[in-house]
Amino acid sequence: MEKPYTKRGQTPSFDPNDPDHVASEIETSLDEYEAYPTDTKERAFPVLANRIATRRAIRELVLSEIAALATTLQRIDKRLDAIERLVDDRETS
Repeated sequence: MEKPYTKRGQTPSFDPNDPDHVASEIETSLDEYEAYPTDTKERAFPVLANRIATRRAIRELVLSEIAALATTLQRIDKRLDAIERLVDDRETS
């Protein structure tokens, strides 16, 4: 998982209530936000919304593939254990 933006000296943390890291990336106070030109403010929320939508779409695509890989790895692990037991049994005989 990508680490959220942090200021220097701070460690990033994952908040399950904010999987898109919006709270930790947007570190602008209301006064700073109000000081921006109007056209910049009008673009800020659509850009943020697009970023969030993109992250969610990618997460939906990737998480299912990761789950499938985990299942495959578990099957491989079970087969490897069975092979190792078979080899050990033959060596002890």
